[in-house]
Amino acid sequence: MSERGNSDRGGPRRAKRPGRGAGRGSGSSRGRNREGGPAGGTEVPKGRPGWGLVTRRGADAARRDDGRGYSQEREGVTRPERDDDAWVRNKEGRSGSRSKSSRRRAARYQVEIPEAHLAGMTEAQRSRVTRRLGEAAEAYDHERYEEARRILADLVRRFGDVPEVIELYGLTLYRLGRWRGCIAQLERWSELTGSSDQLPVLADCHRAMGHRGRVAEIWDELRQTSAEPAVLTEGRIVAAGALADDGRLDDAIRLLEKGPVRTRAPREHHLRLWYALADLYERSGDFPSARRGFGRISDVDPGFVDVSERLNSLD
Repeated sequence: MSERGNSDRGGPRRAKRPGRGAGRGSGSSRGRNREGGPAGGTEVPKGRPGWGLVTRRGADAARRDDGRGYSQEREGVTRPERDDDAWVRNKEGRSGSRSKSSRRRAARYQVEIPEAHLAGMTEAQRSRVTRRLGEAAEAYDHERYEEARRILADLVRRFGDVPEVIELYGLTLYRLGRWRGCIAQLERWSELTGSSDQLPVLADCHRAMGHRGRVAEIWDELRQTSAEPAVLTEGRIVAAGALADDGRLDDAIRLLEKGPVRTRAPREHHLRLWYALADLYERSGDFPSARRGFGRISDVDPGFVDVSERLNSLD
C-alpha cells in the first residue's frame, strides 16, 4: 500500500503508508538488522505512530530532487514534514489493549477500495474484504506482522486480484524478511496498477538476496519514471547501499550526493538520505563530512534514529 492518499492510482485512499522503504539503508555495518531490511544495512527510521514508512506514497518510500553535495556549513532548516503515509483512519493514536474484538479495533482502520477492484463480488464478499483488510492494516500498524500475514494470505487466496490486498501482503512479507514472497506479491501489484511506488522495496529485497545486478536494473527503471521525490530518493538509497555492499563506497557516495541533499524544508526522506550519506562518509574515513552530516540531521530532528550516538562517537 502506498503511503499516499491517492485514490486515482488504483489504491485505497490513504494519508500515508507503512514504511516503504522502511527497511533500507546504505549498508552500514553499524546499523542493526531491521525487520524488513537486508542484514547489515543502515538502521532506517521506523515510521512514527501510524502506518507509514516503507510502503507509502513516498516508499518507505524513497524520494528526491536534484542537488550535489550540501554546503560545508549547516543550512538553516525547518523541522521536517512527515511523508510516511498511512491508511486513513477514523481516530488518531494507537490502541493500547487487545481486549476488544478485532472487528471493533479494525473499525478505526477504514480502508476505501475503489469500486472497480471489487467488481464481481457479492455484497457479503465486499464487506469481508474491506473488514479483513482493515484488521490486517491495524495489525501491520502495530507491528503484529505475523497476524497481518495470516489475514492477508487468506484474502489473497480468496480474492487474489484486489491490489490493496496484494500490496499490503507484499509489504508484510517484506517486514518478515520473506524476500521471495514479497517480490512475487509486489511484482503482481505493479502489474495490476502500473505503479512504480514499490520499486524501492523490490530493489531492497533483491539487495538482501545479493542480487546487486537486479538492484541496479530496478534503480535504472525507477529513475526513468515520474515517481514522487520520496520514492525516487528511497530507490537511490537502496541502490547506493548495494554499491556499498560491493565495497564501492566512492560510487555509493557520489550517487547519494546527486540526490536532494540541499533543502530548507526537509522531509523524512531527506533525513534518511542525509543519514545514509553521513554513514558512508564515516565508513570511507571522511570523518569531518560525517560529523557535519549527522550534525545537520540533529539540528532538524535530534531524536532521529541514533544520530546523537553517531555524533558522540565522532567527537
